[in-house]
Amino acid sequence: YNSLSGMDGNDRLSGSGGNDTLIGGRGNDTLHGGSGNDRITGVRSFPIVGGNPGANEIDILTGSTGSDTFVLGDQSNVYYDQNGNLDYAAITDLTIADRIVLNGDASDYVMQNQFLINPSLGAGVIQGTAIRRVEGGSNDMIGFVQNIVGLNANSSVFEYVSPQIRIA
Repeated sequence: YNSLSGMDGNDRLSGSGGNDTLIGGRGNDTLHGGSGNDRITGVRSFPIVGGNPGANEIDILTGSTGSDTFVLGDQSNVYYDQNGNLDYAAITDLTIADRIVLNGDASDYVMQNQFLINPSLGAGVIQGTAIRRVEGGSNDMIGFVQNIVGLNANSSVFEYVSPQIRIA
C-alpha cells in the first residue's frame, strides 16, 4: 500500500502493485495507479484561497488494472468547477469495475458524448464522455472519460456523496 501526494506544480505520481492512494496538488498532474485497487484524486480537497479545488488544472488520471476509484468531488466540494471547459480530470481507462465519485446526486450532472482536442492526453482528437455539472444553472465540464461514450448519470460507475449539512 502506497500513499503519494503531489505538491504545487505539474506532478507525475505512479503507484505500485498494491492498493494505492494518489493525490495530486495544484498544477496539471499525471497520476497512474498501477495494478491494485487504487484511489486517485487529482486535487487536494481542503479549501483553496481564491478558487475551487482543481481550478485552472487539467489532471490526467489512469487507474490501470484493478477496481479503481476516481474522485472528482467530496462532501464539501465539486472539483474542477466554475471554469467551463478550462479545467477537468481526464480519466484514461475507465472499466465497469471502476467508480467515479461526484458531489451531489445524478440530477446535478449531464453526460455528453464529445470529441476533445487536447494534446496533453497523448493524442490530437479523443472521443469520450464529458461529465458536466449543471446544478445551479452552470454547465461546467469537470471530467472527461476517454474512449467511452453513452454513459449516463445513473450508470453504476458513478458514486454520489451528499453535501454536508451544517447546523449553526
